[in-house]
Amino acid sequence: VDLVLDLVPEGQWRGSVPRLGWLLGLEQDAAADVAVDWTGQGPGESYADSRRAALAGRHEHTVAELQTPYTHPQENGARRGVTRATLELGAGPLELRAGEVSVGDREIDGVELTVRPWSDQALASAAHPHELEPDGLLWLHVDAAQHGVGSAACGPGVLPAATLFPAPAR
Repeated sequence: VDLVLDLVPEGQWRGSVPRLGWLLGLEQDAAADVAVDWTGQGPGESYADSRRAALAGRHEHTVAELQTPYTHPQENGARRGVTRATLELGAGPLELRAGEVSVGDREIDGVELTVRPWSDQALASAAHPHELEPDGLLWLHVDAAQHGVGSAACGPGVLPAATLFPAPAR
């Protein structure tokens, strides 16, 4: 299947947005054990404000290993510049290949991929890591761009260069 997703912001937007992309919830028992093989930045997470901490290459982790266990659960686990990824699902492999990706008038190399065994809502409501429980779905974010994560827990928030504002994306 070839899919082209065009995002066009409508109306007035005040402030930043967390991501520009697509979220899929796929039925998957033992979602945390799914192997993910990707070409892009890794092996650790990388965001607009932490991309220098990652290396370009081919990497493989389970979904559980993609998570960064912060003391207080928060956004984590994204991999930038992903041009290809294969997820070994129970029903067979799911292969993703990034085509032409753009945000505004900027061409982007690959997508930002985040894979979790729990929803964003569960992540946002958890006060401690042990409160995060797989929910029977594999949550897959395929984004053209994501907002930076900053370090507001112990320092400044997201710097202006890593702030994501609404923009047309493909």
